[in-house]
Amino acid sequence: MEGLEAIVDNILKSAEEEASKIKAEANDYCKSYLEENDKEIQKEIAKIEEESKRKQKTFSEKIVSNGEFRMRNDILKMKGDMIDEVIDKAKETMKSQPDDKYFNTIFSILNKNVQKKDGEIKLSKKDLERLPSDFDARLKEVADREGINLTLSQEPADIDDGFILVYGDIEENATFDAIFESNKDDLRDIANKKLFE
Repeated sequence: MEGLEAIVDNILKSAEEEASKIKAEANDYCKSYLEENDKEIQKEIAKIEEESKRKQKTFSEKIVSNGEFRMRNDILKMKGDMIDEVIDKAKETMKSQPDDKYFNTIFSILNKNVQKKDGEIKLSKKDLERLPSDFDARLKEVADREGINLTLSQEPADIDDGFILVYGDIEENATFDAIFESNKDDLRDIANKKLFE
């Protein structure tokens, strides 16, 4: 029986050694597998972090870009509002000039707009009531210089300021509002240069 026990012991011992060897190999394999997995996981984490940083940078750049875009638009709008305000004030200043300067402005505009045709100038009721004493003489001067017949209508035009030139069926609006509107782009350029350059 001793021989059988020795064989069994030997088999058990071999089995234990084999089991220990298998267990050690399994542990080595698991350790190696976990290390490889850990490396892959670390690579994925690094990729995710890199992607996250890239997205964050892109997002930050977009926020900055949008902020700068909005700021530029706000500045342009503010400049535009300031320019419009200056133009409106200039128009109001023109409208509210003392009589002598107001009518000098009227004749300055008339000299630039009169055509070489017989015609009639129409003023507002308010302007007809405050005509300077030399108005007719100055009007005749313009007409003679152009070689035309230009008369003052005694019927008031439905306007606040400036005048209407009438050539038969054709009317030219030379009110301050119309003049400022037709020259709006040029006036905006001038105001922009004066204010911001």
